[in-house]
Amino acid sequence: MSEPSNDLGDETIRSVARTFKLLELLSGLESASIGELSRRLCFPKPTVVRMIRTLVQGGYVHQASPRSDYCVTSKLRRLGAGFSGLPAVMEAAVQVADRLTAELLWPISIAQPAGDATIVRYSTIPASPYAHARSTIGKRLPLWTSAHGKAWLAHLPLSERPAPPAHEPATGESAEMLLTDLRHAIEGGYAIRTLGRDPTTNSIAVPIFEQGHVVATLGITFFARVLGPAAVRRMAQLLLEAATEIGTLLDRQGCCSSCASQASVPQDGMRKSITSRGQEQPLYS
Repeated sequence: MSEPSNDLGDETIRSVARTFKLLELLSGLESASIGELSRRLCFPKPTVVRMIRTLVQGGYVHQASPRSDYCVTSKLRRLGAGFSGLPAVMEAAVQVADRLTAELLWPISIAQPAGDATIVRYSTIPASPYAHARSTIGKRLPLWTSAHGKAWLAHLPLSERPAPPAHEPATGESAEMLLTDLRHAIEGGYAIRTLGRDPTTNSIAVPIFEQGHVVATLGITFFARVLGPAAVRRMAQLLLEAATEIGTLLDRQGCCSSCASQASVPQDGMRKSITSRGQEQPLYS
């Protein structure tokens, strides 16, 4: 009896090679659409669609909603050590973020720092009827004037918190004004975006903790004229509760997000009421 052939055929081999090329490209991007992948790889769109569907079914690629871009998941780690896609903290937060948008209708975003900025890694804009932009995934936000950036800075230890710029050109704020904003974020438990950056919308954000370390921030964006101070405080409390839920999921998984800072904060830092006030303390070393 003859041995079964191990030859998979040239077409099958080409399909596998193309799929790995797609994974290699997508793992180096924050996210990408079918059209962008098709252009970059010079593959026909139908081919890209088939490959993406297969990878989504296998758990290697994630799409937030039918209208959003695609990104790789942490399952890609099983194929090698070069993972640079959706971190475990994002995967834990996706379900919570999606649920918040379903309840509140406003778009929710999750961000992590990268150098002198923080980057939006996930957004529910495609699922929100009040979306203010087509997409914000991959958008860089300034640390000292964005809600996400302030929420991150507020929960870094003094030894890791950078000094503010002497003058913020985008908003005209001095270092003293920036530090006042940061103190409000520390005392209140949530951060508010500096309105001068975009007068039509506003954002608030809170920290996400894992094993006592701040690993990401959870934010919500809304039209500035629609919600008053009381409504903003209620949304901030809901964000804090959601961030606590995400942190609990991460703690149960025991997965420490390697791409995030290892800044230590009290375990109850994210559970504090938004009406609490702390004592005066230095804001940077």
